[in-house]
Amino acid sequence: FTVGDLLDVVQMSEVELQKALERLPVITLNGYVRMLSAEFHDRLVTAFVDCLDDDEEPGIILESVGLECLKDALKKYLPDKNIPVEAVNWLIEKYCNVVKENGTVTYHINEKAICRAKISQLLRAAVKFEYDTFEKALQQLLPIGVEFKEEYLEGLAFIDEELTTGKTIRYLNIEDLPEEPIKRLELLFSLRQSWKESIIQQYLSDLCPTKRHLNELLVNCCRQKTTVNGEKVLVGLKEMLL
Repeated sequence: FTVGDLLDVVQMSEVELQKALERLPVITLNGYVRMLSAEFHDRLVTAFVDCLDDDEEPGIILESVGLECLKDALKKYLPDKNIPVEAVNWLIEKYCNVVKENGTVTYHINEKAICRAKISQLLRAAVKFEYDTFEKALQQLLPIGVEFKEEYLEGLAFIDEELTTGKTIRYLNIEDLPEEPIKRLELLFSLRQSWKESIIQQYLSDLCPTKRHLNELLVNCCRQKTTVNGEKVLVGLKEMLL
């Protein structure tokens, strides 16, 4: 599809469409919008990390990623793939921050973005991980010098802790959840019987962009109780919605 083709079938302006496309793994190739497959995306990210750890690639380091250096290196790491320059540009835009100093533009690794990509790869490979095992495995996948922070899991994973199983983690990406609010809440309550408002909001942020929207949804749809510490706890959908 071209952008024009998409505008003919979606109910949004061109500006809204472009913003939506920016959130997806898509490139424009020869005038057509192409989505990168999950497999190709994963291979690009893995090759990128390998380049960062490769002493023979001095032009690709955390503090400075050379565009031409990366293009050449990816050909070496993925010799079976014809990687269009548009895909390399997308990789840079997605996983690097642009830094401008004294009229010079450099690309620094966006640690949060690269970390979330590797978290996603790891968690999609299994139903559930023990949390300690996950942390150790993830650190092996990250570029040298990049450290995992638990805040990077927001809207990407579900952490549970029970006496029988201990602390566990599984893949739960907000992008894969139902768009209909009630169905999404049903799914979340099937994973856990009660939620703190401060925790569940990360899985509702796309539906509720403001605190007011979140409060309206939770008040209208969920049964709530307040802990002795004054924190709201959601304990299920209202009976009329079941």
